[in-house]
Amino acid sequence: MTSITASASSPSALPRRAWWLTLGVAVAFVVVGAACAYGGLVPPFVARAGVDKVLHFGMGGTLAGLLDGALGRRSFAPSRVVPKGALPLAAVLVLVPVGVEEYLQRFSACRSSSFADFAADALGVAAGIWAARSWERAGGALRRLGARR
Repeated sequence: MTSITASASSPSALPRRAWWLTLGVAVAFVVVGAACAYGGLVPPFVARAGVDKVLHFGMGGTLAGLLDGALGRRSFAPSRVVPKGALPLAAVLVLVPVGVEEYLQRFSACRSSSFADFAADALGVAAGIWAARSWERAGGALRRLGARR
């Protein structure tokens, strides 16, 4: 049985609507970037200089961090093997389609499939979720500090 739970940590530093709106803008940028890549409109220096890996890291981190905030830091536990709260739902919702898309690039004339790209995505997802949760903790702590005065 799959279990999805919300984290019981401090209240959100941003309203959930702000997380969703910002996520929508980020998704629009990713869709435009992917369309450009499949259209062969990516400048050659991007792949040559390793900028591609930085873009994968940033894309994965941005999407996962914003989605984690929008979902209220929910966790995903697909079985009793994974402890409750150990796997952020945002990580699953970003990495599964990104992994499928990375594999499907093998069938495109304009794209190349690479495990290194997926690894950069996965590291970005971990960093993005960590950053979003740190932002949330800091915001909650600042509000609690202000409430004591």
